[in-house]
Amino acid sequence: MFAYYLHDFDPFIFHLWGNFGPRWYGMAYVLAFACGFWLLRVLAQRGYTQLRAEQVGDFITWAALFGVMLRRPARLCPVLSSRKCCAIRSLWRASGKAECRATAECSG
Repeated sequence: MFAYYLHDFDPFIFHLWGNFGPRWYGMAYVLAFACGFWLLRVLAQRGYTQLRAEQVGDFITWAALFGVMLRRPARLCPVLSSRKCCAIRSLWRASGKAECRATAECSG
């Protein structure tokens, strides 16, 4: 007989009120960027990268903004108008990436 594990973790670290609060995957992103910042800074101080140590913070900030927020258009579509969302979806399809799972009002 096969053994399996079914977790029953709460996706929230703690609840602030109702269904709102920090989630575990958000904490994973924060820890990953903090570790990346530390490692890249050490490498920059030792001369292993083309970045100077002072530029590492800016690089990690832009990587976090564009790497997470623009990674999938579905994260931006709910806050954009449907016309902008349609443009993002068409660019996403043209790039050969997977289907955008946004809830846009455009057809296609």
